[in-house]
Amino acid sequence: MRDATSISSSARFSLSWDKNFRNAVLDARGTGRYALERAFAEGVRAVIQPRERDLLGALEERLLSVLRLELRVEEGASDYLAPMIRARPLAGIATLNYDLSVELACRRAGVTVDTGLDKWSGGYEWSWDDTADVRLLKLHGSLDYVLGANSSDVRMSEDHLIQMEPSEHGRLVNGVPAMVFGHGSKLRSDGPFLAMLVEFDRMLQQTEWLTIVGYSFRDDHINAAITRWLNGTHAQRLSIIDPSVRDWTADGGYRAKGYVARLLLALRGRQATPHGGREVPALGHDLLAVGAAEGLAQLHAQEPLDLV
Repeated sequence: MRDATSISSSARFSLSWDKNFRNAVLDARGTGRYALERAFAEGVRAVIQPRERDLLGALEERLLSVLRLELRVEEGASDYLAPMIRARPLAGIATLNYDLSVELACRRAGVTVDTGLDKWSGGYEWSWDDTADVRLLKLHGSLDYVLGANSSDVRMSEDHLIQMEPSEHGRLVNGVPAMVFGHGSKLRSDGPFLAMLVEFDRMLQQTEWLTIVGYSFRDDHINAAITRWLNGTHAQRLSIIDPSVRDWTADGGYRAKGYVARLLLALRGRQATPHGGREVPALGHDLLAVGAAEGLAQLHAQEPLDLV
């Protein structure tokens, strides 16, 4: 049972509950018996139901605590990314992961990495450190990003991403984690997330060879960016590294569903039609049903990529 202290500090009783309950008890033998049932039920709910704010706060803290452990990258665990990071020319790297694998791989490979966060002050412009070896866009946020209000040098304050020191990774600011959670489309309108997505499109506009590693094709806004690249004038080759490729391409690709099915069909191109439909040439592509380490090693044994 809860003691009186815990009930008074956590239960959500209405201001008039005690009065209603007392009156209902006094009149329990008359018409007040129905009021007593209602008041009793309200009291039970107030005791057993935690405050939503407290519950959500506890869940957020627990989630971030688990994330800090699950997303921790051991020294050397991301060295398989080194061939990609050292590839030149490299327009940039875009990732949907929250962990620090790319940053750690860059450090161990002796190359510098820039996220552009420290230069973003609002709007859709995204600036880079021209001296950095690798440009990194973390489109869904990062373990070392937190949200804070930015009110300097802007007309209206807005959420701003800040990159934290390792000891503060996963911290909450105003109860809001700077990572994009959920199923389906994970597009956030606050902070610089939209600006990063626009910059992702700009990166793709410079890219002839796009390599996709371990992406599920379940985020609509990312799929839309890939489609824009495919329909643009720069697209020449697409490489997909994922063990699921084996299932997608089984039986001539008939097992693929949704966006993946349409993507595989688009890679084949199409012939001109009698009704005026123009010919669309096939796109050079690699579909590698292997893990990231093996796939990147295979591709970079041939020649460097423009964008991963």
